Amino acid sequence: MIGSVSTKFGADAYVFGFGAMSASFVFFFSLGYASRLLAPIFQKAVAWKILEIVVGIIMLLLAAKLIFA
Repeated sequence: MIGSVSTKFGADAYVFGFGAMSASFVFFFSLGYASRLLAPIFQKAVAWKILEIVVGIIMLLLAAKLIFA
């Protein structure tokens, strides 16, 4: 997917690739540290249910956007 998107940038595709790699590194690095901070919260079943509901709503909104766009 990143390869097909980078074709829109022409000669600056390498800059896009570097930005994508940097964003990925920052995201997964932050995710690792955030998981340690959020571990006490997600020890409760209610927190998991809320997370699943939020993810479900986001998926439904994305599906609606794809259908009606």
